[in-house]
Amino acid sequence: MTLGTAASPMASKLQPTARAHPRQGQEVAEDGADTLYHEVASLRGAMFLFALWPIHSGERGMARASVLSHSTCYTVLVYAVWSVFNVRTLAARWTALGSAAAADGGGGDGSGASDLNTRLVNLIVLALLAHHWLLPVAIWPEAATLAKYFNDWTAFQVEWFEVTGQPLELRVHARALASAAVGVAFPALLILLMVQAGESPAQAAALFPPLCFFFLVGGVWSTLCRAVETSARRLREAFHAERELGVVGNLGVRRLRAYGLLWLRLRALAARAGAAQSGTLLVYTVYSMALGLVASIGVLVALLHADLGRANSVQALFLVESLHHIYTVHDAGHKAAQAAANALRYEMLCVKSPAKDGGEMDTEVRTLIMATEMHQGGPQPQHASVISLGGFAAVSRSSMIELVQDPQWSSSGSHDIFYPRV
Repeated sequence: MTLGTAASPMASKLQPTARAHPRQGQEVAEDGADTLYHEVASLRGAMFLFALWPIHSGERGMARASVLSHSTCYTVLVYAVWSVFNVRTLAARWTALGSAAAADGGGGDGSGASDLNTRLVNLIVLALLAHHWLLPVAIWPEAATLAKYFNDWTAFQVEWFEVTGQPLELRVHARALASAAVGVAFPALLILLMVQAGESPAQAAALFPPLCFFFLVGGVWSTLCRAVETSARRLREAFHAERELGVVGNLGVRRLRAYGLLWLRLRALAARAGAAQSGTLLVYTVYSMALGLVASIGVLVALLHADLGRANSVQALFLVESLHHIYTVHDAGHKAAQAAANALRYEMLCVKSPAKDGGEMDTEVRTLIMATEMHQGGPQPQHASVISLGGFAAVSRSSMIELVQDPQWSSSGSHDIFYPRV
């Protein structure tokens, strides 16, 4: 006994007068379906209005939105609104479908049950579409974070050129565009396959923007993590090359100080990338778990109702591919973040432990500490702090670095250099 045949007598008891005319039940079912589609469209518009709420700026124009704070709150709120709304529309549509099946003869020939199964699958697809739109809206504030982060990388490349005299070719924008191209092409092929298999073009097209969003965000964050790794390696190579040629010694303490502060700027960029990457991966994990639950329910309904047509088979393959992609982005993001952290850990100018290495430290660090003390010429705690042994150890461990400007250094004719407050 299928779910449709079991539900029809129950629904007929709720609507005893539904046998008046077969056409009447069909019209009621169609009206219920139209009402559901219109209300879902209104709810989708409300989701975008909710998405505008956590995006606001602070006193200095910095985005205050956070995936783990504000977005979580209104995501739960939207889920609650959707749940209450869905229960009401589901009850109304179930009653309409039951009355239509009863008007057709109680589903004795199986047509009522088949129609009910088809509409139930469509209802699951609608819930899946709402879910596809919900979590991308929840992490929409990351778009502003990505824009600010790209600006920070541009400033770092300018500072790199002023210090080393060579451009830093990271190809961040090119790789981001490549990720966007892949994110547009691959979902487009899946959607074309679904349309050719018989899926509704409107339902297939509604899956396109969320998948592109996840492709773009995952690819961009992985690209930025690789940029941190590449920058750390190239900065170490440039410093060693100049030291072997004697360039650093000829230029004096400002050259050494500029190199050390480039390391700290890179460490700050890596810390921001790691924090944002962690928040993104957490949302990916929640998304994959929820999508896996919806996919398993859809496949279970298809198996129980023996409704394994071509369109539903493509739909199942589409769900499985989405799950595989989300897991791939999650795993690739973790590996990229670990590679960036290892590059900073082993390539950055760091202090060796006196207890393990007999009190010795890296020559670059010792020289940089001496150069800092010589350049300052006296204590200036209101502008910059002395880069000491403990300060470098704290910088190598900390994930948050507060940066301040030294007006005296800026007025000396050189470019602005940021100092860490340790």
